[in-house]
Amino acid sequence: MKKNNLIIFDFYGVLAGEIAPNFFRNHFEEENASILKEKYFKPADLGEYDLKELFTKMAQDLGFSYEEIYNEFKSYIKPNDELFEYLLKLKKTNYVALLSNAVKGLFKAYFPNLDFDKYFDKHFISAYYGLAKPDFKFYELCVNSFNIKFDNIIMIDDKIYNVKDLYKIGIKGIQFKNNKELFSELDKYL
Repeated sequence: MKKNNLIIFDFYGVLAGEIAPNFFRNHFEEENASILKEKYFKPADLGEYDLKELFTKMAQDLGFSYEEIYNEFKSYIKPNDELFEYLLKLKKTNYVALLSNAVKGLFKAYFPNLDFDKYFDKHFISAYYGLAKPDFKFYELCVNSFNIKFDNIIMIDDKIYNVKDLYKIGIKGIQFKNNKELFSELDKYL
């Protein structure tokens, strides 16, 4: 029997390394890198175009080939294996969800063998809903889909702006820094 807790995880920066920020930082000054990431990924995360369209647009605008972008993104893939194992334990006694800002096709391209059902009770990818963090509606969509009154709802994300105001909608936000700190923080609630 599951406890009455919902633990929601971000993917990139938590369960796997960041991809897009690394690409932009690798090629552009910090200020421009942030602007370019926002320009290309914000609409893609909302489903305005898929991964192929995104990389084609970036290649045309930024002077890279499609293959260079695809392969560099692939080089940044670093799954957090210890945390994936922890998810399996969590899921035995808690509800576990994925809430990720991501482009259509990104998971299929870079994580083709990821069995979402093995690790998560439910998963929500922003591009398929036209909503993205930190929009409260995206978090509420996830929570309300369970149709359960939880004792604790916890969101783990590496970006502080995605978790700092969640208390306003009844969610405890935890900024992910490393596995050890996360495990210790979760122990307080579970």
